[in-house]
Amino acid sequence: MPVNILISELQTAAERHPRGEKILIVFDRAMGHHILETLVRAGTPWINFRAETLMSLAREIAEGALAAEGLRPLRPAGFQAVVDDVFNKIADSKDLRYFEKHPVNKGIVEALTRTVRELRICGVSSAAVPAGSLISPEKENDLKRILAGVEDTLEKVKLVDEARLISTALDILKRDGPPKGERRYFLPRRHELLGRS
Repeated sequence: MPVNILISELQTAAERHPRGEKILIVFDRAMGHHILETLVRAGTPWINFRAETLMSLAREIAEGALAAEGLRPLRPAGFQAVVDDVFNKIADSKDLRYFEKHPVNKGIVEALTRTVRELRICGVSSAAVPAGSLISPEKENDLKRILAGVEDTLEKVKLVDEARLISTALDILKRDGPPKGERRYFLPRRHELLGRS
């Protein structure tokens, strides 16, 4: 008896496509390996199954094109270091009006990292932040400065964040189409991962 709906659906996929490559898209690879181990314990071989994240798939698709441009993907911890560096440089130059620098800035840097990452993933550049989009004009201006600083830093050091990696991968997929061969993707819904119906 299958453990949950997800395992049941993966068993069906394995039976229908025994030789084709099957990619389980998960939040993190450890979760994916756990799901695939559960599949094996339920009696289904996981041959030709692999667990990937959105970022690992984007990296796989875009890596060659980025390398040809001399660009390197940046890890998430590296992105936070870039935001931290930009924040400190702007704060030290006294150009921030809303955000204040403190002896320990971990919380504000983490929050700014999430905000900058989300804006970039949504395709919003520092020049495209709409005027009046935040309640405080000072906060809006500071955020624009920080976002512009991150954009400049990434360009200068030839690093690519998650947003650019995803964008490049999507551009390649639009231009070239999906990878050749019998490849199937499985994207579990949240309730399936939790074993709920």
